[in-house]
Amino acid sequence: MRPKKLNNSIDETDRELIQALELDGKNIENLIKENVEKLDRMLDDDDLFNQTNLKAIQSLARESVVNVPTLIGNKLNDDKSSLESHLVIKSNERLEILVERVRHEVFFFIENAEKIRVLIDLNVMHNNEIDYETQCLWKSQLIQMQGQISSNHMDILNYYQNRSDIGISILNQPRASDCWEQLIEIDEDFFFKLRIILHNLRLFNVRLYDIVYRWIYFPNKLM
Repeated sequence: MRPKKLNNSIDETDRELIQALELDGKNIENLIKENVEKLDRMLDDDDLFNQTNLKAIQSLARESVVNVPTLIGNKLNDDKSSLESHLVIKSNERLEILVERVRHEVFFFIENAEKIRVLIDLNVMHNNEIDYETQCLWKSQLIQMQGQISSNHMDILNYYQNRSDIGISILNQPRASDCWEQLIEIDEDFFFKLRIILHNLRLFNVRLYDIVYRWIYFPNKLM
């Protein structure tokens, strides 16, 4: 059975809003193009994902476990002869910078992809003679890309959870060298995972740009 076409009738009260959405959607073209260029710089020319930064991340991972003097009467116990101190697991500052940059790009993509999905659901692209089948194809591609990026974002959350679990193991068994090695390994692995997420974001931004470009300039042509 042929899918039912989207309702093409729009209330006059909603027309102004939909026109604003359409204009916003078309503006995404230039924004995405600029963003792809920025992602290229982050992956190739920027100091974020080079070997030097990886070595710095590895070094900080080794220094993540620190011994902190214990507070006694709201004052630091600075008596060198005393053993009153406790271990603290620090975050990896270099990785935190990468995470913030990647998260920003994740939210940027999800926001723009969602805008295009809304335009498809409202059948706004029909004004440019984009047929129903093409819109459905584009919507399916957007859903797949958003699903992958959402999964990548879960990888970021899982990193924090797993690193926290390793930190707890270190605090419970400070002499267990395996746990210390795991802390270094998880930070190294996460560095490469963030790079993979950026590669996915670059690819998906290119695909999103292709959808918007074809919608504006090449109606009725499949991707």
